[in-house]
Amino acid sequence: MNIVYDFINKLLCGWKNNFKIQNYNYRQYSGEVSHIAYLQEKRDENALINFWNEKVKDQYFELDHPLYEGIKTRAVFSCHNETIDNFIFFIDSENKHPWWLIQYCSLINTIITPDGIFFVSIGWEGAKLGTIGTLIKTIKNVDISNLHFKDIEFGFTLESNRPAHYLYHMLIHYVKINHHKKVKNKNIFFLPNYTDLSNDENMVYLLPCAIMRNIPSEIRSLMLQESLFNKNIKYNHDLIIWLGIPGERRTWLTQLEGIPSILKNIARYFPKIKVYVDGMTAYDGERIEVADNLKAFKAIKAEVDKLNLDIDMESLSGYDYRSKICYCSTCDIAISDIATTAITPFEICTKPGVAFYFHNNMLSHARAIKAEIPLLQILNPSYLITTNERNLNSADFHIPWQHLYNLAAQSLEEIKGVKMHRLDVPPVALVAKQYDLEKELSIKIPIESVALFDKVKQELNKISKEQESNKELLTQIISSNMILQDYANKENLQDQSIINQNKNLIAELLYCKEQNLILEQKLAPKAKSRIHNQLSYKLGQAMIENSKSIWGYIRMPYVLSYIKDMHKKEQIAYNEKIKANPNLKLPPLESYPDYKEALKEKECLTYKLGEAMIAADKSPLKLGYLSLWFKCKNIQKECKKR
Repeated sequence: MNIVYDFINKLLCGWKNNFKIQNYNYRQYSGEVSHIAYLQEKRDENALINFWNEKVKDQYFELDHPLYEGIKTRAVFSCHNETIDNFIFFIDSENKHPWWLIQYCSLINTIITPDGIFFVSIGWEGAKLGTIGTLIKTIKNVDISNLHFKDIEFGFTLESNRPAHYLYHMLIHYVKINHHKKVKNKNIFFLPNYTDLSNDENMVYLLPCAIMRNIPSEIRSLMLQESLFNKNIKYNHDLIIWLGIPGERRTWLTQLEGIPSILKNIARYFPKIKVYVDGMTAYDGERIEVADNLKAFKAIKAEVDKLNLDIDMESLSGYDYRSKICYCSTCDIAISDIATTAITPFEICTKPGVAFYFHNNMLSHARAIKAEIPLLQILNPSYLITTNERNLNSADFHIPWQHLYNLAAQSLEEIKGVKMHRLDVPPVALVAKQYDLEKELSIKIPIESVALFDKVKQELNKISKEQESNKELLTQIISSNMILQDYANKENLQDQSIINQNKNLIAELLYCKEQNLILEQKLAPKAKSRIHNQLSYKLGQAMIENSKSIWGYIRMPYVLSYIKDMHKKEQIAYNEKIKANPNLKLPPLESYPDYKEALKEKECLTYKLGEAMIAADKSPLKLGYLSLWFKCKNIQKECKKR
């Protein structure tokens, strides 16, 4: 047993320095391991299944030594790290040739012998070294005296913490193996009814792996048949939607706005909607709570509830596959990511709808799914931005929700025969920019204003660099532009320096402005002053002032929006004051001595332009903006005549 002790201690005491690491060249060797390596490279699934069908006839699991010809070794110990890695220890009858077999996505992924570490089938490049480190952690407490040649039966383990790996790497092959071997009763996502479970720790368990592939029709039929047996779910809805959104590693960053917007547009044609929202999956027969999924669901549901539409949302996070398949079978369409989230709606229930993805390397997988579901619409890759290209395990992404709605409309038209409208889709780069700005500034920014933001920022930086001392221009920027003001007032932002550099000047301007307003209230004719304080006059004045330069036109939407918001706040404050003290209510305009002169102000260009702007804003669907420019020109001509 000294050979086994030395081998294990060599692993535990610095395997990176004690072992030569290399790829396994199966052409240099003979025997079963080299043949399996050849079949895995050729992706010969049928031959690998035939290998299993021969092995399950034996009581013990034995393989030819991977390096030395003529030496038969037996699996005498196995352990699992409760994720996806399985480790099996082999030894010959003379206890002279120990070696480890590592499985995680293939029948043989890695071999460790006293002569070195050999990668047979890498599977995932990032996993090949990580699994060795996991083996070291797992075997630290193993009793080495038990690692000797003995008679010990073998069975299978389907243990995994990843549903996709479980289905694609194990279950689809397990059901094809003709056997009566026992299966370890632990952490199984879907257990066929005929499975013979075991809790016997005195057995060797192997993963029934072959070649990764999508779920074949026979597995789909099995899962549907066993899940839908004696299940009957009925609803009275115009449309039932399955919504699959990733949340554990990857997130659609604008889903909180996008999902309610998609549902709002669909609800124009289907008044009563049921929405199932997918999430993490529990092991077979279990029900779990997933805090992150529940938090995301509640946030989305709260936004949908604000729409005041007949949309019933239900979370299926933490349900097992049997339950999810039952609910999904009632759905008309699915809108889902195509990673693990796609298993229930697309791989098993083959529902039409919309398939999106987090990275363009998933496009081929999306097309493979569409080949099975002709009515499925898949994301156009030009509408996708992935935020972390280097680490796809945590790669959040941007997709314009308008594009997903248009795809859903296309699918629904073909399924339901209802003609639906389409939406203009903004560039995904603009969507990403809008998200970043809103996160940075903590304010909502209309997407049509995002494109102008960089120009506004450049102008503000220009003022800082040139040490602009023009009081009028600086006052206008600080007091009239809501977005720039909020942006500059944020702490720890680069542009805070602009405010700091002009701090005294701004304080002086604001103080003078306040004093001038007080003086104006004392000296100016009251009726005329009140006309100037009306929203129409304020808007018209801003339109004239900002129409004198290109820079003025750029900032005009911000200025007008800010004036409108501030006027509304002033009116609310005024109403609250007179509610508290009715004596503060202003007298009617007719009571002022300058009333007739004040009426002339309502006929001036400034007031008329503001009136036209308000009328355009109040028009149905705001279509009045289309003709606003022409109306302003006519107003200008009429005022000149007068």
